[in-house]
Amino acid sequence: MDYEVAVIGSGSAGKEAALLAARQGRRVVVIEKETLGGTCFHRGCFAIRTLRACANAFQSRLFASRYGIDLDQTHIRTTGWAEVRRRVSTALAEQLRQQFQRANVSVRFGKATFLDDQNLRLFDAYGYWTDLTAEHVVIATGSRPRFFAPAKTNLLNSDQLLEITEIPGHLLIIGGGYIGCEFASIFRALGSVVTLVEKESRILPAWDADASAHLLESLREAGVNVVLGEEANVERIPRSPGETLQMEVGGLTINPDLLLIATGRLPNVEKLGLEALGIKTEPFIEVDQNMRTNRASIYAIGDINGLSMLDSTALAQAETAINAIGGKETYFDPGWTPRCVYTNPQIAAVGWMEQEAIQAGLDITVGSETTELLADEELKVLDPYPTKIKVVLDALTKKLLGCLAIGDQAVEVVNLCSMLFGSNAPSDELNRCRFVHPSPAEALQRCMNNVAAGAQSQ
Repeated sequence: MDYEVAVIGSGSAGKEAALLAARQGRRVVVIEKETLGGTCFHRGCFAIRTLRACANAFQSRLFASRYGIDLDQTHIRTTGWAEVRRRVSTALAEQLRQQFQRANVSVRFGKATFLDDQNLRLFDAYGYWTDLTAEHVVIATGSRPRFFAPAKTNLLNSDQLLEITEIPGHLLIIGGGYIGCEFASIFRALGSVVTLVEKESRILPAWDADASAHLLESLREAGVNVVLGEEANVERIPRSPGETLQMEVGGLTINPDLLLIATGRLPNVEKLGLEALGIKTEPFIEVDQNMRTNRASIYAIGDINGLSMLDSTALAQAETAINAIGGKETYFDPGWTPRCVYTNPQIAAVGWMEQEAIQAGLDITVGSETTELLADEELKVLDPYPTKIKVVLDALTKKLLGCLAIGDQAVEVVNLCSMLFGSNAPSDELNRCRFVHPSPAEALQRCMNNVAAGAQSQ
């Protein structure tokens, strides 16, 4: 065999799988058809967070008077952010190349297709091919927007929206999942009029109801027009280049400058040769709890299996797959993997959410706390944003079962809870610790103590 592990794709799931396998001393190759880093670096998490950083910088200058700074400036140029995004993506790809080099991970560029369970054929950009063999193959080719946007029109998918260089006057977004909500938050901060349409009764329908309600309120306070319970007929939208966009939504006629269709994603499974191996790919690749397909030597991780579309869960799946390859049976459970939506405010969660726990018949105690001085960032002392922490405790043992955090430091709160889960430490372990004041950890500690004390007094 040429390699012990071949990883197809170098996005969040693929790079993590390759580096984990290399740390175990295995001979590893990464096969990438485009640029190192995949969707994560170039069209996903880091690209969107770069745009968010540009929007935050814009807002800071726009409201500089809050901080006692007088900027005699009535116009801020915003067209350079696309170049900033490309610069960040390029730097991240170079860092990953160096990581692979230090870890002795081979990198091959080209499109891979299976000849059988352990034989792959690679086609380069010129159509030439070479073959390689691997004992185990991990498919991590990611996903793409479900909507195919016609060229030279004002209908865009999320990939294309990241390529624009002019901020639209009015952006209409179809889809209130995490992608639609993130872009709505960002472009409103950049000054666009934003309309967000979601066919369900709430945005972020897969998240805790409190998260949906809080984000809805925040988006509306920022000036985003959110329309719920309305299904837009995308098929009737004019698609000819230069034709004026017009849509009927909730009894209103909307003429946006740009229309983002953010109604889901499709797995990148074409031309991998999986059908010939009997591996199901509709709607996503089927895997077991170890991320193994129905072929013992082939695994599928990340967006490709449809279990979760977030980077944090992709990393967890990579660990599960590489452990299984090494003979260590671990299981992927998305509920115990921290997850985040980079809207404004930031939303993060881990473990059981309230409604999930109730539906599962668990005996729980739920409580929340909202504080305005959670973050230790200096700007937030001047301009604090209310941050909500909601915890789910076992009613009898007071053990932490889940946490939802909404606000500037939501990720840090949830990461701390994830550490408690990982170490299997009791909830009162936090009381033995001392934290910087003010800080996310201190607020979490206070919230859990208040919930536990309230439950005892009942």
